[in-house]
Amino acid sequence: MPTLLLPPSPPGFLPPADLLVDQVTRRDLLRGAGLLTVAGVLAACGGSGSGETTPAAGDGGTRGYTDDAGRDVDIPVRPQRIVATHGRNAGGLVLALGGPVVGIATRDGGLELAITRYFNAAGIETVGEYSEPDVKKIATLRPDLIVHQAADGQVSLEPEVVQRLEQLAPVVGFDVFQPVETVTAKVVELLGTPEAEQAAAEQRARYEEALGELRAVLGDRWADVTASSLFFYGADAGYVAAGGPQINAGNNILTSLGVSWTPLVQQAAANGQFLGDISVERLPEFDADLLMVSTFEDPDVEALPLYGGLAAVRAGQVVAVPDNLVGTHYLNYTAVAEYLRDQLVGRELRTDLV
Repeated sequence: MPTLLLPPSPPGFLPPADLLVDQVTRRDLLRGAGLLTVAGVLAACGGSGSGETTPAAGDGGTRGYTDDAGRDVDIPVRPQRIVATHGRNAGGLVLALGGPVVGIATRDGGLELAITRYFNAAGIETVGEYSEPDVKKIATLRPDLIVHQAADGQVSLEPEVVQRLEQLAPVVGFDVFQPVETVTAKVVELLGTPEAEQAAAEQRARYEEALGELRAVLGDRWADVTASSLFFYGADAGYVAAGGPQINAGNNILTSLGVSWTPLVQQAAANGQFLGDISVERLPEFDADLLMVSTFEDPDVEALPLYGGLAAVRAGQVVAVPDNLVGTHYLNYTAVAEYLRDQLVGRELRTDLV
């Protein structure tokens, strides 16, 4: 079983010009992880006589399970050989609770920081990119369960790929744009072991402790904080994006503390937690007391006068969660809560900027 790694202490407060973080959004997910051509995948797999091995038998029969795509799936009572065709949003969830992962997808050819930060993945085979899983390689691992990302009521792979994977083992999807306790409960149900349930309870207790320490930084003043979530995604083309209150751990945590989100963030919530193609001319609409910023690129933010004019930027009240703090499990939520605590403790956070 992969062992947990103790995360290093997070870096210090990041200035506005140092905002480099790779966060997953629905748009990135569905464009990059799901809605890609599968011709190469299917060609590599061949037809039904392509030599794919028989899936491994589960331990003790099967049971019903409803995944986050709303699909009723028969899964092993206790899965023994799980392949995660999405790393951070499937593999990390299962690994966090001690699930028996034998294969995991890569991103840009390697394991993601969301995996290597928290887990020792030695002995786990890689199974191609999260956007184009290597079905033939997966077949050799004889999985009894395959897990992936789900969003907007579907597993975030093209249907043809899902069908090929289902020939090997049941496929289920997790929607990580939900509170951590909701996602964790689904993983506990999936694994079906008392060990997973105990691990979830212990991790939740540690998270609640870290969250309490963060809450104590401002106490009742959290209710006076306005917050906004800005994604630099296409800024070079003149566009940015807004993240919703549940798009990542940082936003979820602030939501639980009772901050008031700006209208653009609320619109993102109604649009699957992501609102893209916002003209940079609308940057003033992101103004808030506290600005959470994520990027998919390295934009020259100093070249955007409207960004530099935001009250939160001028006051130094900008937070960017580092790109090694990613994952919808309690281990990551604890690390993010501690990171936010360390950035804000001892600071006179103003709540009257806007």
